[in-house]
Amino acid sequence: MRSSGRIVEIAQPEQVLMFGSTARGTTGPHSDSRSPHHQERQVQCTEVAGRIYQRMRGIARSIDLVIVTPQQVKETRDSPFSVLYPALREGRVVYERKKSALLTTRPHG
Repeated sequence: MRSSGRIVEIAQPEQVLMFGSTARGTTGPHSDSRSPHHQERQVQCTEVAGRIYQRMRGIARSIDLVIVTPQQVKETRDSPFSVLYPALREGRVVYERKKSALLTTRPHG
């Protein structure tokens, strides 16, 4: 299972982005994988990150996680001092939760 699949399995995020050298396709022997993901609800970030890091055992590359809520993205997305700034500009979406389909019914008759 790929690292993004493991993240989704544990954290059930709204979205997972890959950024940095991995997203650009310029990884080298000392590169790591960077992956911020958006959580819909407020979570204990260190607890979730710990579970994700444990599940990443066996993957040959290191990974940096940034766990944020949509509100945190909204508040810091335009700050050049935030890790989200480059992630949102150069990153690529590797997972996005599908929105629930709205069901409509028509009356019979």
